[in-house]
Amino acid sequence: MSEYELSLLRQRGIAARASKAQRGEYRFMLPPGFCWSELGKIEIDPDEHVAGVVRRVFTKFRELGSARQVFLWLRAADIKMPVVLRNVQIYKLSWKAPAYHEYDPASSDGKMISLAKAAVHFGICVGSAKSLVLKGILPATQAIKGSQWLVPVDTLSSEAVRIAVQRVIERRPKNYIDYQYDKMIRLPGI
Repeated sequence: MSEYELSLLRQRGIAARASKAQRGEYRFMLPPGFCWSELGKIEIDPDEHVAGVVRRVFTKFRELGSARQVFLWLRAADIKMPVVLRNVQIYKLSWKAPAYHEYDPASSDGKMISLAKAAVHFGICVGSAKSLVLKGILPATQAIKGSQWLVPVDTLSSEAVRIAVQRVIERRPKNYIDYQYDKMIRLPGI
């Protein structure tokens, strides 16, 4: 397929979704605690346990006034929240303690840093660090697609990562140091 045909298909898909939304027929994955009724309306989940926790969160938000304060209260009260398990054929619900970022506690002691901080630690740019992640050399996770990458602290000192970072540094131009802290943009021929 040509690029034009792919673009046309994409435009048609977006138009179809907008048309369904205007008619009130567009359905999408809802957050935990909500579901679609038979009439196509969004309702609170009929599961009393799930509905009770969701109502409690909204009540606490009205009381405290911020999502962060509700988060801290949920952590302090050790209240588990419903989480929808995605990438499964059927709707599955799991109960977990609220967290800012999803990570595997078995792979590290829970200490995570952003990819940008890891890049500073290595002395390379963020783009090079991300390429190490995409190649599978530097382990990192995202809570959701598009959010920041998180790197377990204990992986920063692994031998494979150290060798890969050294290769990135060796690929730099020889005059890199001369221009590293230069704030002026140098245009060719000037």
